Amino acid sequence: MKFCPSRPSARSGFSLIEVLISTSVLMVIVVLVSIVFQQSNGAFRQGRNKVQAQTILRSVFGILTRDLAMAVADEENSWGANSITFCVPTGESVEYITYTINGNTLTRSVKGGEDATITDSIAALSFSFEPESPQKGTLPKRVDIVAYAYEDGASSSYVGGHSRGPDGVSGTDDDIWVGKKN
Repeated sequence: MKFCPSRPSARSGFSLIEVLISTSVLMVIVVLVSIVFQQSNGAFRQGRNKVQAQTILRSVFGILTRDLAMAVADEENSWGANSITFCVPTGESVEYITYTINGNTLTRSVKGGEDATITDSIAALSFSFEPESPQKGTLPKRVDIVAYAYEDGASSSYVGGHSRGPDGVSGTDDDIWVGKKN
């Protein structure tokens, strides 16, 4: 009896061409998935930066609005593009609050007290008033505050609010408006 080794079947494994094609397809899929991951990661980072910038601006505007809403007419009030000073009653006395913009830094100081940096990450902040140049010692009818905070692009915000003024009656000439008058 002759021993005959069994013949290998014609399809016992993958050919080199099949392996190369499947590897190429796998590489294309991996590249596409990594591109999608990078784009989604970039969008997430940009969104996070925008939220941080908006949070800073909201905080700054909250502090400014609170203080400006309590402002009353006083001889020491002054209104400039980079610095505003106004009087705020505090119980039986008054405080003179000054906000100063210097480069990227917004500083709040109380007369006779320490200066406090509100934020140092503002790209731009400006005050404008109605009337355009309020008289020293008076309250402007409206204060507009426009700010841009750092992020991947610029984020802008606008604030609005209003104070009844010293007479405590809304709609009279001594009211102070922060932002648009409704």
